Amino acid sequence: MRKRFLSGRWSAVWVCVVGVGLCMTPVADASPYFSIGHGQAVDWAAASGSGGNVHPALPGQNVLDLLNGQLPMMGFNEAVAVQSQIAPLAALPDQNGTEFDSLVMEWDNTAGAGLLPVAGWEYEYDVDPDLSNAVIDFSLLAPPGIWDVYLELEDMAGLTRTWVLPTVPQGGLWGNYAIQPGLAAAQGPFSLFLETPGFDVSTVLKIRLGEAGNSVTLPNPLGGLPVWNAWDHLTVRPIVPEPITSTLGVMGLGMLGVVTRRRVG
Repeated sequence: MRKRFLSGRWSAVWVCVVGVGLCMTPVADASPYFSIGHGQAVDWAAASGSGGNVHPALPGQNVLDLLNGQLPMMGFNEAVAVQSQIAPLAALPDQNGTEFDSLVMEWDNTAGAGLLPVAGWEYEYDVDPDLSNAVIDFSLLAPPGIWDVYLELEDMAGLTRTWVLPTVPQGGLWGNYAIQPGLAAAQGPFSLFLETPGFDVSTVLKIRLGEAGNSVTLPNPLGGLPVWNAWDHLTVRPIVPEPITSTLGVMGLGMLGVVTRRRVG
């Protein structure tokens, strides 16, 4: 009787472990909170058109503060916010001929001698999502002459968290970047970080992106203002947890060993 009782009990535990492993296996990918641009759920024309959530925006003070700390190495005296213009472009090729649907941002370079113009655009949420467990990824084309790229978050109280990439690859090719907004620190090539005390990543209302520069060597594809860049996509998605199936499988094998030993004994 004792052996049958132990065998039945441990068999039940083994079944539970296997069942938990099957039920808790995460999906391979998670649906994004939103995605805009090339190959995404919403194209740039819809996102930046009338009633869309994408529009020009001035950079926040944190962006200017971070850039001003770098200016002695760049030959400028001060970074200043300038207004941008944005427009969708169906096919924008890079210098290798790779084409993407794009959001082209352009701005003026007449800020004044010794001043570095900084321009941007933003995505504005209809609600206040929690981005503490999310990833923001985007790609852009920075023509030669562009200095920096920044990503700035603004919460519902107007407080900001900001990352700046101080040296952008200037080959006129598309580059991909990602930031985890829940990590309050420099990340990868975004080596400059600053946030306003009290910033709340769980109530982010705006994602603001932009660049700094006062001249470029590639012609503006819109034929407008002299300085420009382009953005291929902007996606915000939840972080997918690491698969736990293998870990639970090892636990299950260990339990099976216990069961076998009990039966032999």
